[in-house]
Amino acid sequence: MARTRGRGDTILKVPELLTALAEMRGRLIKASMAGPYGPAYHALSMVVRAIDGLATFVTGQRDYFTIGFKPPTFDDD
Repeated sequence: MARTRGRGDTILKVPELLTALAEMRGRLIKASMAGPYGPAYHALSMVVRAIDGLATFVTGQRDYFTIGFKPPTFDDD
């Protein structure tokens, strides 16, 4: 069966995606500090790890979100 649409593994608007991931990751980490070591903490940690995995997939950098991370600035094309 031939493909009739664009590639399904292409991620569009990568800058916007990474900015949104950075914001959500920060909020999840902040929320997890309210009650560390409980079920909510572990659930939030799993989502943070998933965000890190997606960022690794998109950027190829395993440590994309590290201490000192500054969201990139992008010029509109």
